[in-house]
Amino acid sequence: MKRQFRAFIVLISCFMTMLLLSPLACWADQNVGSNEYESVPETQSDPSDQTAAVADETAPSIDATVEPKEAAPDVSYKSHISGIGWEPTFTSNGSTSGTTGQSRRLEALRVSLPNSEDLGIEYRSHVQNEGWQDWVSNGAVSGTTGKGLQIEAVELKLTGNRAASYDLYYRVHASNFGWLGWTSNGSTAGTTGWSYAVEAIQIVIVKKG
Repeated sequence: MKRQFRAFIVLISCFMTMLLLSPLACWADQNVGSNEYESVPETQSDPSDQTAAVADETAPSIDATVEPKEAAPDVSYKSHISGIGWEPTFTSNGSTSGTTGQSRRLEALRVSLPNSEDLGIEYRSHVQNEGWQDWVSNGAVSGTTGKGLQIEAVELKLTGNRAASYDLYYRVHASNFGWLGWTSNGSTAGTTGWSYAVEAIQIVIVKKG
């Protein structure tokens, strides 16, 4: 009987020990697992870094000089206006020389290409009561002053070795019409036979291509 009682006590002791140790074992397993997971941080590679590395390995070294695009030459011009006289300064590159809305006629014109080598400009005017004048060039006066005669049309063209590389565009503001369409390279801007005065002009040079 005593032996049976002792065996029962030993069994109870073993059972109680197992109950106490089981939570500790589970806690240890959880901590060990989490520590192992945390001890190996996950590293992610940046795709841009990989791309850059590939680009560096595959891209050849190029040492090329890009030539700047050549700018079109400047064109300067000024007008002799009825009731005003010569404008004080030259206008350039598409800006308006003359007046609009004031009914003031252009009586003379000067056109030049400052600082342009191997390139010149010629122009002529159709003058009231006189018709077409001779061609003049590079800043000379086309038209009349002191006679009260209006310019009714103009023609302009580029000259020189580089003339074929550029287009010369121009248009005039005519009385009773307003701004007429752009014309170019020696064509007529304005009217003839209608007695409509040119009141303003715009001129610009554009590189071909």
